[in-house]
Amino acid sequence: MSRVGEVMHENPEFCTLETRVPDIKYLMKKYNYKEMAVVNYEHVPVGIITEDAVSDEKLEEYVHPFDLKAVERMKPISVSVKKETSLEDALKIMESNHMTTIPVVDEQGHYIGIIKKADIFRH
Repeated sequence: MSRVGEVMHENPEFCTLETRVPDIKYLMKKYNYKEMAVVNYEHVPVGIITEDAVSDEKLEEYVHPFDLKAVERMKPISVSVKKETSLEDALKIMESNHMTTIPVVDEQGHYIGIIKKADIFRH
């Protein structure tokens, strides 16, 4: 049975709760990301921020959109997977939580990578 560790993206870029929208947009463009993990000060994933969440169209309603931080635009998450998790179980977790991307954590819960549904389907 295949495991998350076989197909995950190790050490991808991430943002913190305090990362500002312009910096998020820059990172997403630079690394061609559609989604990015948001981590807290302990390096534990607490959210996913999407390209759509920081799009110009979604930011039109804000007077100072570039002052917004990741914490204000992210989708909070409470689930993650470990490298040892089977791809089947990871997919079930993603589907039951309506996610297309899920963070991968080590034994202490620290962010070490990310896996996408597309990665699982390609495998």
